[in-house]
Amino acid sequence: MLIKDETRVGREVSDSEVKLDKDPFIAPQHAVFKFDGPQLVVQDSGTANGVFLWLKERQLNPGDELRIGRQRLRIEWLPDEPELLTEQPLLGSPNPGYVARAV
Repeated sequence: MLIKDETRVGREVSDSEVKLDKDPFIAPQHAVFKFDGPQLVVQDSGTANGVFLWLKERQLNPGDELRIGRQRLRIEWLPDEPELLTEQPLLGSPNPGYVARAV
């Protein structure tokens, strides 16, 4: 989930970021997802393999796909409020403010 202003992607990033440690084509820190207002941007971290079409930086829209190493990621914006399936109260942890996810 992308909740911070910047989220790193790579083999050696923290577990709270997008860790792709099983792909030998991923750099220790491969790319950064960051928000520019409501717009999500992906920026290459100076890797030899780049981020898909050798991007250095690009704005991302919902449904956009990119390839990092052998991994294909799709960007999905999350709804403001989760859909309730019943009239029962929602149990569990409060929403920490997730805005988007890379799947």
